[in-house]
Amino acid sequence: MTSIHEINKTVLPELEAQAKNRTNRIIEEITQHLPEDEVPHLTEGMRDFAKGVLSLTDPKEGEREATFTFSLDGSPGAALSQLTWLTMEQVQAAPHHDLLRNSLLVSSISGFEVLFGRVARSIFKVNKAALNDSDHAFTLQQLADFASLDDAREFLLEQRVSKLLYESLDGWEKWLKRAGGGASMVALPVDWPKLREAFARRNLLVHADGVANHLYLEIVSKLTPRTPVQLGEKLRVNGQYLDEHLQEILALGRLLSVDVGMKLHKREKEAYLSTLTTDINRLSHKGLWRTCIALSKYALGCELTRSQEINVRTRGWIAQKEEIGLDSIKGEVEGWDVSGLAPIFALRKDAILELDSTIDKVRPLLEDGTITVFDVATDPLYKSFRKQLKSEIVAAGQLEQADSEEAFTEK
Repeated sequence: MTSIHEINKTVLPELEAQAKNRTNRIIEEITQHLPEDEVPHLTEGMRDFAKGVLSLTDPKEGEREATFTFSLDGSPGAALSQLTWLTMEQVQAAPHHDLLRNSLLVSSISGFEVLFGRVARSIFKVNKAALNDSDHAFTLQQLADFASLDDAREFLLEQRVSKLLYESLDGWEKWLKRAGGGASMVALPVDWPKLREAFARRNLLVHADGVANHLYLEIVSKLTPRTPVQLGEKLRVNGQYLDEHLQEILALGRLLSVDVGMKLHKREKEAYLSTLTTDINRLSHKGLWRTCIALSKYALGCELTRSQEINVRTRGWIAQKEEIGLDSIKGEVEGWDVSGLAPIFALRKDAILELDSTIDKVRPLLEDGTITVFDVATDPLYKSFRKQLKSEIVAAGQLEQADSEEAFTEK
């Protein structure tokens, strides 16, 4: 999911920019094959041809059908013919970035299906009752082909998982509640309506070229808020839609794994929570704010250590500030009592609130090694005063100028 997110943030914007200049590149590619003295003839022919096409949209009064006659001989004529064909092909074809975004949406949901299959397999292995509750009957020939009863169980497990994956997302949710110890995807702190719509849109892209049909409208009509889509409307996957979807499905997959894992393996709960808190810190550094918010909300509902709770809460605040705005968490952060905590936590509070006193509190912590220059350069927590501190550090000779410029450059 993070790889797809990187493609959406880097490769696709470049493709969109290239698409705007595609027509000019086509003209350049064609004109380079013409002798220099024939290029003006092509240019004049293009101008006359364009006027003729425009005249078709504004027929003279009394004419039933507008027509125009155009002729251009020799190489300029052949070049214009090819130029017209290539331009029409470009107009009729879906842009490269649209095709790629559609494919990335499909790939992301396919990736989640693989994950859900693995989760289901784990549930079947632990919850033997869920596997034994099967209406499958083995023939004598099939039983003879199995080396042991374990082989037969493995075959049955694979069959049950495969059958489950053919069901809808709603079908998975019902099965999960029944077989997964009460686990529920809907109950996780993710944007379920957005995810449910994305799964329905994936089906449209694969089976109906993205054109909204009755089945899609039936699904989204049950969601809140409702998606304002008309029957026959062709749906697109733009950059913002894909970004939000990727972050939500990343959160869903991560939380589903943790939630089911802790229910199936209660003795390993601390290990699951430790991994989850590490992920929250990593996602904060990557700027995946929606995912970070979802994981933080879930983690704060679990039994964390005091240190884990503080770290998760501050990471959640940072994510909410970046995604929604400082006002969304300002009151909560201001009410955080840090009087009995280490100085680093007072720094965190001031940094989140972007107070002027932050710069004074960070200097002694840099000097005693509590935090490092690298922390300040890379952690979104210190974003608000990073530029000011950079000039002080460079002036003090703690970093070489060239290295510091690269380290402190904001993405």
